Amino acid sequence: MKRLLAVAAVFTALTGQAMAAPVEVEVANVQSSTGKVYLALFDQAGWDAYEPVAATVLPVSADGVSASFEGLAPGQYAIRIFQDVNGNGELDLGQYRIPVEPYGFSNDAPVVMAPPSWKNAAFEVTGDGARQRITLR
Repeated sequence: MKRLLAVAAVFTALTGQAMAAPVEVEVANVQSSTGKVYLALFDQAGWDAYEPVAATVLPVSADGVSASFEGLAPGQYAIRIFQDVNGNGELDLGQYRIPVEPYGFSNDAPVVMAPPSWKNAAFEVTGDGARQRITLR
């Protein structure tokens, strides 16, 4: 019985690894060579609550900015990014809470008076993963 449970545990672990999918992200339109780019990946439950399932901070590079989120279960996800040009660790907002530093969303979702809805920013991650090219604005 113990042997059967051990085999089942190994099979379950291997199956979970096979289901893990990467999300490759390319950041376009990086206009300033200073600061860092903050990327946050969300599932639907975390989108409005600003609770990412994964996040990373990358230096701005002359070669461009790209990231990979590994080991994700297939499903729907969305990404929020911003470039912290002045290095204070947050997205600076101006009058009417409009960002004064570059930002973007998956699917290059439109922004109209507020961040985009989950519906506009969400994309599908399959067992093969997904790719997103996000243009900073």
